[in-house]
Amino acid sequence: MLFALPAIAAFNWVLMWTLPRIDPRGNNIVRSAKAYGIVWLAVTVVLALIQGIVVAAALGVDMHRRTLFPALIGGLLVVIGNVMGKIRWNSSVGIRTPWALADERVWDKTQRFGGRMMVGAGLVVVGAAFSPALQRHMGIVVVASTLAATLASFVQSYLYWRGDSRGMR
Repeated sequence: MLFALPAIAAFNWVLMWTLPRIDPRGNNIVRSAKAYGIVWLAVTVVLALIQGIVVAAALGVDMHRRTLFPALIGGLLVVIGNVMGKIRWNSSVGIRTPWALADERVWDKTQRFGGRMMVGAGLVVVGAAFSPALQRHMGIVVVASTLAATLASFVQSYLYWRGDSRGMR
């Protein structure tokens, strides 16, 4: 288990480096370089911090894992949510509903809406991480808030597409 997170981080680096090169709309990922780089860096930093907490715990140092783990995950959702609206139309990164992939305007609207939903979910998770009453239920809080943000983004993407396609007729 000591090497699981570093292996995941290495895989993430290879994946993030490869995606712009193999995506049919890879030039749009390159156009989104700043946002893409922020996501790449944020995921790497969170994985490194979690690895540090795991190692510290193995050495007997109490790092308040019940608070820090969900706070890091919530913080990651906030960071990613803040840059979602800057990610250009592509096939690999972002909220990839059939409707968003079909129309660039729907893509942009979906990413902006989904970003706000992710920020909201992240803030809920961070708030819950510091609530002693909710710490026992953090798994449920993380899954429920992320699922709600995802479902809302999915439905809203369809509504954007439906509204845009009706206006085109």
